[in-house]
Amino acid sequence: DIVNAPHNVLNSISLANTARKIAEESNGLIECTILGKDECEKRGMGSFLAVGRGSETEPQFIHLAYKPKDGKIK
Repeated sequence: DIVNAPHNVLNSISLANTARKIAEESNGLIECTILGKDECEKRGMGSFLAVGRGSETEPQFIHLAYKPKDGKIK
């Protein structure tokens, strides 16, 4: 239950792992890209990184993309 989990259970790293698992279990329908702190810095994501500074764990930018089998996004 990722909605109600406290931060000591569901932090940025465990949420990224959950996103990867969801993508793996989607049979190729969901693509997951995770950007760590260094990659976010390279992309100039200063606002995101500023918010992440308040966390005990490194920031993880999670991008999930739905890829339908027929290629048509509705």
